[in-house]
Amino acid sequence: MVLALAGAIGFGVGFLIGFFIVLAVWEPMYYIEGLFLGAVGGSVGGASLGLALRNWGKAGLLALAGAVGFGVAVQVSWDLFRDLNPVVLGGVMKLVIWGIVGGGSLGAALGYLERKRQID
Repeated sequence: MVLALAGAIGFGVGFLIGFFIVLAVWEPMYYIEGLFLGAVGGSVGGASLGLALRNWGKAGLLALAGAVGFGVAVQVSWDLFRDLNPVVLGGVMKLVIWGIVGGGSLGAALGYLERKRQID
């Protein structure tokens, strides 16, 4: 339950911060705004999961995995589905890619950490 709450708060706050920055000041670098937004949201969300596990090392690895996974996922989905009609379908497809790629990167990082813990 603690991990679910930490993930919900972390990803919610992280993506809100990323959206605010993109909306407020992002005009000059329009072509990589998705990468930035995903990296901010993913790193804050991943770090919150690591902190819920009470481990700074895990928080760092999960923040990195979240930043890379969600950064790539958001940028790729925005590029692939930018002109898809209807708009609702495009939005759903973007969120699906965010979940698959971003969630997969965090799952892989958690799997690595769990396997490392079992070996140690």
